[in-house]
Amino acid sequence: MRDEGFFKEIEHREIPWGERVIWVPIFYRDAMTFGALFLASSERLKALLPSLRMHPIRITPWHGVLSVSVMEFRDSDLGPYNEVSISVPFTLDKATPMFTGLLRRGPEEPRLYIHHLPVTTEIALAAGVEDTVGK
Repeated sequence: MRDEGFFKEIEHREIPWGERVIWVPIFYRDAMTFGALFLASSERLKALLPSLRMHPIRITPWHGVLSVSVMEFRDSDLGPYNEVSISVPFTLDKATPMFTGLLRRGPEEPRLYIHHLPVTTEIALAAGVEDTVGK
């Protein structure tokens, strides 16, 4: 059941997209997600990050976090599709203290580097790539 009331204050408009038209912003009306966090070697996580300014959030002196999430978008403006996210939570320019999240508060503005984000439809892939190219 679609309850469009949640989105009523947001301007939703059509734009040309190749040979079709899509709505922006993209509304996700029905979705399910599952995620897991894994301890991983801080050095190996750092090797995944594209900049030396990025530092994996540290849980122990030797470990950071690898996040794996799966999403099923059952009703969206792009149609139904699935995706898997493999990502690394990080801070910019300053490493977190050890035992972050265990003995210390996490950073005020943690960031997430998405290393892989495969999706199951061409339109989801195209919209995701196009959305990030200009940023």
